[in-house]
Amino acid sequence: MHTAPSRLTWVTIAHEFFDLTPAKIMAVAAPMGHAAGGFRWLQPGVCAAATQVVLPG
Repeated sequence: MHTAPSRLTWVTIAHEFFDLTPAKIMAVAAPMGHAAGGFRWLQPGVCAAATQVVLPG
């Protein structure tokens, strides 16, 4: 299970490295139960207030 501090660390890194902004549109294609979907990309997109499209798996 991922901890809150590790999620915050990743959100901060992704937000800065990928220049996530509210103007971005993100496609979340990984299953939400998988770390790459729910943990890796959904949360940074929410933090950046980016538009997200969740693709069915």
